[in-house]
Amino acid sequence: MNQNKILFISHDASRTGAPIVLLNICKWLKSHTKFEFQFVLLQGGELFEEFTELASTHVLKQQSGIRRFFTFKKDVNHKLIKNLKKQNFNLIYFNTIASLKFLSKLGEDFPQPKIIHIHELSFAFDFFNGAELLQKEFSRFYKIIAVSKAVQEYLNLKLNIPEDEIELIHEPLVGLNTFNLTDPIDLRNILNLKNDAFIVGGSGTRDWRKGFDLFLQTALYTNREVHFVWIGGFSVGVELSKLNHELERFGVADRIHLIDSVENPIPYYKDFDLFYLCSREDPFPLVSLENAACGNPILCFENAGGASEIVLKGAGRVLPYSNLIEVAKAIEIYQNNPLLMEKEGEAARLIVKEYDIEIMMKKTLSLMQTSIKK
Repeated sequence: MNQNKILFISHDASRTGAPIVLLNICKWLKSHTKFEFQFVLLQGGELFEEFTELASTHVLKQQSGIRRFFTFKKDVNHKLIKNLKKQNFNLIYFNTIASLKFLSKLGEDFPQPKIIHIHELSFAFDFFNGAELLQKEFSRFYKIIAVSKAVQEYLNLKLNIPEDEIELIHEPLVGLNTFNLTDPIDLRNILNLKNDAFIVGGSGTRDWRKGFDLFLQTALYTNREVHFVWIGGFSVGVELSKLNHELERFGVADRIHLIDSVENPIPYYKDFDLFYLCSREDPFPLVSLENAACGNPILCFENAGGASEIVLKGAGRVLPYSNLIEVAKAIEIYQNNPLLMEKEGEAARLIVKEYDIEIMMKKTLSLMQTSIKK
């Protein structure tokens, strides 16, 4: 009997939320099902080897510039599409709105049921012209997966996608039982900080959407005992010069500590006192789940994505959008109240169990199986 085969389309293999989630989904499928699958990556990235270890992986090369994200050599397209057509996939699964333009490359020759997994909100949709694309093509999809209530509402209320076309399945957290077994890195020792230094952590790419500038500026409103540690991203060349210039002028260079992208950030998170999700827009950031599992209370902004779904259950505070003075006040409250930190940190550990991969993947697997039977 032929096994069910799935073709997964990802916009890239970067060490960021959506590709990591896709890898976690496929690792679970490989260990729990007999599904066969392949990947098409519109670009490569740090996690390319992990994709190739799981299944056959095809990479379409970017020619030049992010706005030409989907412009590829015609001969590569033709050969790849011809090869994919022969595979007789049972399901085609698009991961992120950024992967959707590959649908036009498939044309009408791929009648298989399709699912698209949406990890984005309005800013990313605008950047990738996603609203127009999805409104035009959503009828070709069996279901659209929304990773948070914020995404679900955006799709339904802003893009007029019918509710019954949208399936709410939150991002899954992997290895929940291993978090307590992971030893923290001693950041105070590594960074030569005092033993009583209060560490506010952040994580992600160093860009506007992630609120990296807000993270830096928040230090202006806090006392000298508060240190800000950011894990992830890179700053080189002119950008590094600009960053150093800002920190020196702000007078906070000695309290801002930047650590480039690491393979496993969990030991770093475990030495945070507090996690500051300063994103201007983040649909349901995996990093918030990871910090909750580490027992870190979370600060986030209202109207900035799905993290508030976790935080409002008692795992931290949801603050006025981009109001750094209110953020600084909240930091001071936690700094002076270790019992509150312990209480909300423990609440975060309990809440995050709802998002364990075993729970989320039962929903995802059921959706896949139902779509294949259609």
